Amino acid sequence: EDCGIAKPKKSIGKLYYFLNYLRVEGHLNKFRYNDKNDGWIETKIGIIQTLFGNKKYFYAITDKLLADGLIEVNNSYSVGNYCKSFRLTDTINTDTWKVIKMQATKCTTTKKVLEFTRKDWEPIDHKMFNLLSQLWIDEIPFFDETNASNFKSYKCDLLTKLIAKEEKGKNIEDLYNFYKDSYESIKYDAWRYKVDRNGRRHTNLTNLPKLLKPYLFIIRKGVKKRLHTVDVCNSQVHLLLTILPKNIEGYQKFEEWVENDFYQKFADAMNVKLTVENRTEIKQNYFTFIYGENLRWYVWGSAAYKVMFKEFPAIVNFVNNLKNEHALKVGVNHGYKLPACLMQKEESNIIINGVCKELSRQSIFFSQIYDSIMCLEEDIPQVMKIMLAAFKHKGLNVNLKTE
Repeated sequence: EDCGIAKPKKSIGKLYYFLNYLRVEGHLNKFRYNDKNDGWIETKIGIIQTLFGNKKYFYAITDKLLADGLIEVNNSYSVGNYCKSFRLTDTINTDTWKVIKMQATKCTTTKKVLEFTRKDWEPIDHKMFNLLSQLWIDEIPFFDETNASNFKSYKCDLLTKLIAKEEKGKNIEDLYNFYKDSYESIKYDAWRYKVDRNGRRHTNLTNLPKLLKPYLFIIRKGVKKRLHTVDVCNSQVHLLLTILPKNIEGYQKFEEWVENDFYQKFADAMNVKLTVENRTEIKQNYFTFIYGENLRWYVWGSAAYKVMFKEFPAIVNFVNNLKNEHALKVGVNHGYKLPACLMQKEESNIIINGVCKELSRQSIFFSQIYDSIMCLEEDIPQVMKIMLAAFKHKGLNVNLKTE
């Protein structure tokens, strides 16, 4: 009422949507960008206008939240360049959050949110969302019996593992909130499902911490059944082949590297011994070359860049030209993103159209996490057969692993 909304009960979704957006995106960004954005979340004015109907309500609500000390605003935005950003204050962000289910028929904003998020869905997305909603998660006392203020005093293996992750640079309070929100969103059946412009599907599972995946299950004929993950080994390296011209110099040699222990060959070219400890570092070094900005010294000056340029100069020039041409269109700070976008589109095409649609046709239960498939143990052989065939159809000979 204070914000000028005539029927607050019909529009309470406006407030819930905005606060939940800041909460969820804030958590995800801490893991995507390692806190580089300090928790600031940009508001997409197009979405706000669609969901709020009239932006004056959005501004009135944010003014009220600011006055109450529940959010803060970053005033360093630039009109016509990027949007104003907000973040939750500790007053509300560290408090215990509860999942609230809204009926679309009783809340206009909730209905608009559903319509907005499903506008890019294909028939397979409705089937995949239905399968997703069949997942359950075990009750975890650590999250059920603690909050952000007292969880450190709780003694359990899960807390020990969280503390171990804190030592790797993650704030323990942020980790706890992220894990608890991830757990409760599944426990209370609050499923996210978004299709991005590259065709990737983002759900609760795509950001679910690895430590929580063993707690997932489905019920079949009254029996609790656990899920296993079938994953493509070195899929990002394979996907580079999908955007390279087949006649480019060095293609066959690069394909041979990819299909025959790529990182071992890469380590040999770097004159280092490949070990369990340095494999991740070498992998990150390679990805910095593929996904980094051309003008950055840590890209062209890296050991990975030097190896690639020595062994595959034509491929390096092709990737660099892709980035440079895209930079001229969208700006130098974003040109480097094109190779990743093209590879993600190919990945989505293979997994969604080649794998998920076939699994659905054969009535096999599955959940998809980018280039991996979660399924029941008895379905692993058939899932692997379908995945191998889908990649083979694109000319890729991949290896699979299961967890």
